[in-house]
Amino acid sequence: MGNADELALVGKALKSGLGGCVEWDPIEADRVRGEIHNFDLSPEGIKADVIEYVRNGGRVYQVKESRQNRAHREFYYKVILPMPDLFKKGLFVELELVDADADLPEVILVNAHEQK
Repeated sequence: MGNADELALVGKALKSGLGGCVEWDPIEADRVRGEIHNFDLSPEGIKADVIEYVRNGGRVYQVKESRQNRAHREFYYKVILPMPDLFKKGLFVELELVDADADLPEVILVNAHEQK
């Protein structure tokens, strides 16, 4: 069973697009930058695309966390950005809710790669 309140906060943070409410984890941004540079993508561009996608009605998925190295959280969130010219199934973007403040929720982007 999911947590609808947390999912709503993730959507709220993304729709706001405010600096500080949607940011990359700096270490993960550097890693992703190295992995996706061949596709003419950047962490900054992915962040902007995720915000625009969700503002335009794109879906955010809540996923029960099962990975041992991420046991500090109950759920993670994902967005699959349509990018048919680059990736047949889209670009998977993983997010984490780091502040569940009702007024200014905060999420961090922690991963991006071709959706498998």
